[in-house]
Amino acid sequence: MGLEKIIEKRVGKSARWEFHTEAAPTTAQRRNTQLLEQVQPGDLIRYGLIPEFVAACGCRRDGDLDKGALVKILTEPKNALLKQYQRLFEFENVRLRFYGRCD
Repeated sequence: MGLEKIIEKRVGKSARWEFHTEAAPTTAQRRNTQLLEQVQPGDLIRYGLIPEFVAACGCRRDGDLDKGALVKILTEPKNALLKQYQRLFEFENVRLRFYGRCD
């Protein structure tokens, strides 16, 4: 199920097919944008994002996450996702290391 459908279900609006003489993608895009503006953290979790990631993102509406913010979310918290994967690999005697730059 797509994120738009999850939001529609929560808000109580049913999906409507609209046909106009103008280009159909413009109408659909406008409708999807209106739905996505109503996103809540629970919608993102139902969509499949892990709760820790949703909480760390804070469901920002002021713009996209930049690379630095995403790296902080994945590495800095006590139960950071990358730390969890490193621990999981340790059970198999594998050392997991991440390399890269975030400029």
